[in-house]
Amino acid sequence: MSGLLEPNQVVAAVKGLHWRTSLEIHKLLKDNEDFCITYNDGEEGAEPEKIDVEKLVGMLPLHLLSVFISSDEEDGKLRYLLSGIRLLNTFCDLTSRHPRLDQV
Repeated sequence: MSGLLEPNQVVAAVKGLHWRTSLEIHKLLKDNEDFCITYNDGEEGAEPEKIDVEKLVGMLPLHLLSVFISSDEEDGKLRYLLSGIRLLNTFCDLTSRHPRLDQV
């Protein structure tokens, strides 16, 4: 993997992870030594995706800000932003259990 995630990877991660609780994400991280999570992005028939959580947490605030200030008027934009903020809040809850998140 390169140093940054592609925007489509961040979008898929937000859509696939925003509904999970901090306990569920904690268990997923605990099961993986490489600090990655495997998830389904919600599309039927899609293969599970694997994403580096440290990179996702580092990019998510800037990504959400860029979506917010973009001039696109999409129907699902507000829902997507709220989903992303919820996911970011979930990661903030996990900082006490995972020092690597606290460093980001």
